[in-house]
Amino acid sequence: MSDDNKNKPGPKKGFPGGFLILILAAVLTFFSIQSMHKDKTGKVSFSHQVEHLVNLDLIQKDNNKKIALNDNLVTFSGKFKDQTSDDAKSRYRFLELLNTNNQLTIEQASLEQEVAGLRSGVDRSADWFLNLSGISIPSRGYVVVNSSYDMPGSDNAVVVQSITDRQIINLRELKNNFRVASSPPVQLDRYGNELHTLIKEFRSPNLGIGNEA
Repeated sequence: MSDDNKNKPGPKKGFPGGFLILILAAVLTFFSIQSMHKDKTGKVSFSHQVEHLVNLDLIQKDNNKKIALNDNLVTFSGKFKDQTSDDAKSRYRFLELLNTNNQLTIEQASLEQEVAGLRSGVDRSADWFLNLSGISIPSRGYVVVNSSYDMPGSDNAVVVQSITDRQIINLRELKNNFRVASSPPVQLDRYGNELHTLIKEFRSPNLGIGNEA
């Protein structure tokens, strides 16, 4: 009997179960506190950003502190408000509108520059068209874009008052010279060449119609 008692292993010693539960409860409590702390705090990357938070009325004034460490360094500290005030919302809305206004101003300047370039192209194309067609310019000018497209502060109408004398054959002259039945072969060849040249000019990029050279 004594030998059997010696061969039986004794109870193993270890951490009591209550101690493990206590450690687990402490860990859960720690993470709960950390979670609550993160919900009520915010992180600022640079100290000067705190000034923007103050200007937006997001910081509690009573807890807002500034400490000058030296002539070039100032530290800030403060607490966020639990709720956003109406004044803070109005200030943020003002910044949104100011940013939108700046973007629209930049876009307007870009569009005005684009319209100026397009207008210059329209003037050149109209000049070529009037030279090639031989149309006479009326006393009030040849209207390409009428005044219905004008806007406050922007005159968008395009009216041609004069054209460049390009010394090229035009459609009106070809119509007046059209005498196929009674013309000799030499004149017919010349007429055909002029007609071919005119068609080529009408199809050129100068009119903005095609890309054939």
